[in-house]
Amino acid sequence: MGNPNTGKKKGAYSTDIDLISTKEYCKRTGITVNYHYLSVLSKTLYDYMSLKSQGHKLSGNSSLQTVPKHIKMGIPINFRPNLT
Repeated sequence: MGNPNTGKKKGAYSTDIDLISTKEYCKRTGITVNYHYLSVLSKTLYDYMSLKSQGHKLSGNSSLQTVPKHIKMGIPINFRPNLT
C-alpha cells in the first residue's frame, strides 16, 4: 500500500501571497490562516471541477485538460489542544 515513509519532507511556497494582509484579514474575521488557505483551495478546486465537468475548455497546461479521478493533497491539521 503506497511507498513507505522516508522521513524526507517536501514543500513549496510562493512569494506572490501577501502574508501580512492575509494575517490582518484573518484576525479581522476571526479565522486562522490555515482555514483561510484551505477555504480558497477548496473553492478553487470546486470551481475547476465544476467547469471541467460542464465541458469547458481551460487554457494553460495540457495536463489540466482532463478531470482527475483522484487528487492527492496535504492538509495542515492542528493537533494542539484549544487553550482559548
